[in-house]
Amino acid sequence: MALTYLPAAQANAAVKAMFSTATPTFTDWCSTTPGLTGANTIVGFTPKSTSWTAAVTGKTHNAATPTWTTAPACTIKYFAEFNNATKTIYLGGGATTATITVPAGSKVSVAVGGITIAVQG
Repeated sequence: MALTYLPAAQANAAVKAMFSTATPTFTDWCSTTPGLTGANTIVGFTPKSTSWTAAVTGKTHNAATPTWTTAPACTIKYFAEFNNATKTIYLGGGATTATITVPAGSKVSVAVGGITIAVQG
């Protein structure tokens, strides 16, 4: 049996519980899927504090621009969200819209609204 239908109020509550406007999460980058554990983060990045908009219809977006000023040479394919910069609790993650090839020493940032967290079914 699977949960197939989730009313908007419950979807918003689920997203708000993990991605609150009052409490930032910490965004990190992954070379391959973070899966269900937050694995495969790229060495050389430090998770950056990310604030969120209020959830609407089970979705929220980053409300500010997280920026990494000196990136390692890498290929970014996924992102991961954690509860703090030391990555104590993995909250979830997903694929980037495109593969990003980053030269060493580059600046990496995500525009406001560039990260979407959504309840999907």
